[in-house]
Amino acid sequence: MAEPRVMDIKDQPGFRSIAIICLLVLYVPVLILMIFSLNSGSLVTHWEGVTLGWYGSAFLNEEFHAAAKNTLIISVTATIVSTICATLAAIGMTRVKPWRGLAAAFMVINLPLMVPEIITAVATLSFFALIAGAFGL
Repeated sequence: MAEPRVMDIKDQPGFRSIAIICLLVLYVPVLILMIFSLNSGSLVTHWEGVTLGWYGSAFLNEEFHAAAKNTLIISVTATIVSTICATLAAIGMTRVKPWRGLAAAFMVINLPLMVPEIITAVATLSFFALIAGAFGL
């Protein structure tokens, strides 16, 4: 019987060029932003010199501190809760006997992988806007 051919995507013509173009599209705008953030002038089109003053004023801003604090609280809480839930779900799904709703349970667990990120982001934003008043975040 014939062995199936193993195809490596790196052997496809144009793979390296497409990979380089994708990396450039992703990282060049970030690099340009980093360079222009060092401009001492308030206009992007007129370069007046190099400074870190914009970063200093941002880090000394009280609203920045409040936003950073909220971000840390939410991210640490979400990380802890999601890690605990995922671990319990993984243990439960691998050690359980087959039952009628097992396929549906797997679908619910894998749903975040299948739903586009923008829908998840809008739902998360709506949820946090709903609870913001209760927790004062």
